[in-house]
Amino acid sequence: MLIGILVAYAGRQGDRHRAGLEPLFVAWRAERAARRVDLLETLASDEFGSFIIDYQELVATPGLAMREVSPHTPGLVRNRMPATIWHAYQDVWAFDGDLRAADLATLHRLRIAAKWLRYTLEFVRELLEPDATALIRPVVALQDHLGDQHDQHVAAELAREFVASTSSSLTAAELKAIGLFTSHLDHDVERLRRTLRSAWPPIVGSRYRRGLGRAIARL
Repeated sequence: MLIGILVAYAGRQGDRHRAGLEPLFVAWRAERAARRVDLLETLASDEFGSFIIDYQELVATPGLAMREVSPHTPGLVRNRMPATIWHAYQDVWAFDGDLRAADLATLHRLRIAAKWLRYTLEFVRELLEPDATALIRPVVALQDHLGDQHDQHVAAELAREFVASTSSSLTAAELKAIGLFTSHLDHDVERLRRTLRSAWPPIVGSRYRRGLGRAIARL
């Protein structure tokens, strides 16, 4: 993610500016390589091997780890999913009216809520047809919008941390190039905050709720 953002930005700059970004490229690529080593070690560990064995047993053994439930406990999709879907939706809708002044932490929580609404709808996508696509598409658009904002913010913060820890070893040209990159990200974060209003109404409007209600009624 970080390197992709940096590559996209550098691709629009001149040779001198790109050269000034090279220390940041080197640092982020080195971190990615180190984390790849950590990942490979985890995948090769005895603990992960045990997890795979336990998981295979769980999914391949009927009734394993099944919980006892009392009689008449809702257990069918049509019994459980209507309330589950509305709960996921209300977690998103609860942010309405607070977005104009919302800080990035609040918007990140909204992003998580949107993610769970999307996953909840996709879990029963076939049963929500023919309305599933119309219900899921605006949630994906909101999630992507907030995700882009979050990624840009994280990249800007990490770029600042890099400069703070290595400024004594960077040239003036490198400091300037990385500073311009950070400023560009900050402006993009604010642009995405301002344009959030375009992604929000399609989800919180009465038309969306009516469509959601009709789809749920068919379960």
